[in-house]
Amino acid sequence: MGNITEKEFKDQLKAQQFAGAYLIYGEETYLKDRALAQLRAKVVAKEAREIDYRFFEGKSVSMDTVLRDCEILPMLGQYRLIVVGDYPFESSKEISELEAYLKDASPSTVLVFHYDAVDFDTKGSARFKNAFKVFSKHAACLKYDKKGERDLLRYITAYVERQGKKIAPGAASYFLASVGADLCTVFNELDKLCAYASAPEVTRSDVDAVCIKSLQARVYDISKAVLRGDYDGACRILNTLFEQREQPVIILSVIASCFVDMYRAKLARAGGHDLGEVLAAYNYRGREFALRNASRDSQAVSVEQLRDCMDILSAADMKLKSTAADARLVLDETLVRLMMTVKGAAR
Repeated sequence: MGNITEKEFKDQLKAQQFAGAYLIYGEETYLKDRALAQLRAKVVAKEAREIDYRFFEGKSVSMDTVLRDCEILPMLGQYRLIVVGDYPFESSKEISELEAYLKDASPSTVLVFHYDAVDFDTKGSARFKNAFKVFSKHAACLKYDKKGERDLLRYITAYVERQGKKIAPGAASYFLASVGADLCTVFNELDKLCAYASAPEVTRSDVDAVCIKSLQARVYDISKAVLRGDYDGACRILNTLFEQREQPVIILSVIASCFVDMYRAKLARAGGHDLGEVLAAYNYRGREFALRNASRDSQAVSVEQLRDCMDILSAADMKLKSTAADARLVLDETLVRLMMTVKGAAR
């Protein structure tokens, strides 16, 4: 059967023509959880879930136990739903047992393998690669990867419209850049945003008023302050991050990622390449806006200055991780050295 599309999955749910087994995996937790919830709602009625629905934690159950449960007939409905979470597939015997069952699966059972905390890595892991071969032959495989910016903006616009409001493309892009690309966060923040906005159209001001900025967005504001030489502004943001108990190493890492983005964009432009090539070469899925912002911001600095900035950030990272130096002093000193470098002053 192999990989199926979201549309094919929705068609199965609508027609109530379920595959005997499903594999749900990938990077996007929100979509994986939604798919499982939709399947549960269609396969087993709410009043039957105490009897005809079972969930097994993969690390604490044997394949034999799972498959024996699959042979039990439903008591209150047409189907039983068996969900196995993060099954590790630690032996080839387990894979063979699963394949033997799927070749002659119970027509009254829908078996789901759902991966959340464990990465079902079909390339780097031999055991998952072999298990995937079995799922590809006998199960419907739903892979939910991180969505790109275009899809995320479509989700945002459609969600706002379902709440009876509108959002302009610019405001939607600003919202995405502010809260980040994680869909769980996106929809939580959209709930707040739509409840807060009093006018028919959601605006950037509404986003600023009620939405919680992601760490990436807040640290990006530090980088912007550094580029314009606004030490006070950068320190105010840094103060807030420390008050919110963000880890200094993570703050520094995100600052570094902003400068890496600028360096990539700067080199691409200098070499006659467009941003699409950079997006294809690196993992910017869902945060394409970060590279566009970096391309704009990097116009004010040279390649040499950006290299010097990354040397400063690397030294600060080493200092934080290998010495007992005060983290706040390290970050303050780093901001000053970055500003001096961007201005072209000697270090």
